[in-house]
Amino acid sequence: MTERWSDRVGERFSLALDPESIAWFDGGWWHPAHGGEFQNPLPPEELLAEAPDCIWAGFMLPDTIPMISNRYGDWLCWRVGSDNRLSEVLHWYHGGGDWLPFGKRMSEAIALDCTRVSSPSAAYASNLVSGRGKTESTLWQWACGQLGLGVAGVEPSAIVRPLDSKSTQTQAFQGNDSPSGHSEIERALGAFLASSPAVIFEQMIAAIDWPLRAKAEPGIARRFQINWEPDMVRWIFDANEVPQARRQELCELLSLESDLSRYQDWDKAAELARRLVSVRADLGWAFDILGWSLERSGRLEEAIDCYFRGCFASVFSDQSITVRTHWYDERFRKFSAARLYHHYDRLPESIKQNDYLKLLWFSPLREGRSEIRCYWMRKGDAELKAGEPAAAYESYYRAGWDVGSHELPAYREILEGLIAAAKGAGWRARAAVADLHLKCLLGRVGRGSNG
Repeated sequence: MTERWSDRVGERFSLALDPESIAWFDGGWWHPAHGGEFQNPLPPEELLAEAPDCIWAGFMLPDTIPMISNRYGDWLCWRVGSDNRLSEVLHWYHGGGDWLPFGKRMSEAIALDCTRVSSPSAAYASNLVSGRGKTESTLWQWACGQLGLGVAGVEPSAIVRPLDSKSTQTQAFQGNDSPSGHSEIERALGAFLASSPAVIFEQMIAAIDWPLRAKAEPGIARRFQINWEPDMVRWIFDANEVPQARRQELCELLSLESDLSRYQDWDKAAELARRLVSVRADLGWAFDILGWSLERSGRLEEAIDCYFRGCFASVFSDQSITVRTHWYDERFRKFSAARLYHHYDRLPESIKQNDYLKLLWFSPLREGRSEIRCYWMRKGDAELKAGEPAAAYESYYRAGWDVGSHELPAYREILEGLIAAAKGAGWRARAAVADLHLKCLLGRVGRGSNG
């Protein structure tokens, strides 16, 4: 009798697996396979190990399970929801712990991965995915089968996903207007991916991209007698930040039109960001871009409200290097917090007196991480004691993954709090996943460390 891996994985994590996830495990799609950037699925027996080596406890989010890796440490991870089901797929970046939602289902994430070869956010990996785009890509075929797309013989590289600032993922090609000749597939795939934060992120980056981003290098900063950070990065972020007195020289140097505003579409970027902040509150880059767009257009009151909401999104969700928001003073830890402080005299008293925001503004840069962690831990402890396990879970989560911690052993107490809160809320799967992260952490830092 063939062993059902899906039953064992579901039992291990107290998960109610959906048909697609069952098909993944029981169909053997986790065997070595060709895909896009991510083409190394994790065999289920590794997920069933006592403490899987693939789980970077304290770095990966505590409600995620790594599933497919690329060749240099990043993962597509399942995320577990409060209903004991899989809620979405995240792209987790090992080089700093950043993460980006990549689809509601694994099939959507794989389809996006296989067709994003030309996207700005994937270009850095192009030299690592020479196998991408081949029709024998088994992950591509599996994903499209799950999505109900007939793609036999169709290479993923032949699927067109428009990314420029005047296009949207939902555009459908009509008849022979599709450059690839696969209009029906493109239309169907676009419908699945239209709401993907990763796709919206690509479109947003495309909207504010301009030639300086590609051409800037330290030599240009020296020529203009400015620092690379924050000055040159700020210019790259927003062309309007280039001082009027330096624009002519920059345009001549880079062969640009004198009207720099024509190169970026901040209205489009704001429209895309607004779509996301209306449905989720955990993506820092969406609040940063929308807040800045409002600020630069003179709508400061709206910008302040947006920035304040953005302060509660994790620094690991802000994509600051790609977006180029990392020109802010790092002592404020978050772009949104830095912009609020810049307008301190214009802030309502309720924001000035917010205890958490004061920690972001005024606690020491390094020691402040511990202060922020302790703030959320105390809040979580109080909520758990008061019989509010759902609120406690969110606070413990922030304790570990808001601004992070220099002290890895401290994650033992954080994960223990998460487990207790998840159990109290009836979130069995979240408790099981956090418990596995705790086992992996203890295997690395030992059981006697409390941080």
